[in-house]
Amino acid sequence: MSVQQEFIDLFIPIATIEAKYPGGWRGFIQKYPEVYASGWHDWHLFRMGAMNPHQIDGLVNWWREQGFIPYRPTQGKPKRWVDLCVSSWGKPTLPCSWIAFDEQTGGAYLKGTEPGERIGPEQMPFIQPK
Repeated sequence: MSVQQEFIDLFIPIATIEAKYPGGWRGFIQKYPEVYASGWHDWHLFRMGAMNPHQIDGLVNWWREQGFIPYRPTQGKPKRWVDLCVSSWGKPTLPCSWIAFDEQTGGAYLKGTEPGERIGPEQMPFIQPK
């Protein structure tokens, strides 16, 4: 599956939330149901969105406060997304090794998985990942 994009998007692999957030994916949903409800997801990626750069910066900072690493510089290269990935117009704003975009559907998906059907807000609430 792939995740529908709109405006400016922030993506986080659900496996990263599972590994880094206390209580994992379910712990995140239980503690922050309003944050969960503001986005949508497939089996692999959770997506939140913003209408302008100021809003997306706020989301990036919120995830940083939760213990996630948004980005880091690499030797002699520009910053790279690590735990999060922000995209605009169907492309990441910094290099991101784990995300791919399906030009045909306009969806984003975790590299190494099939893009398949696109999931957006109209499909939520979605079946929870296993």
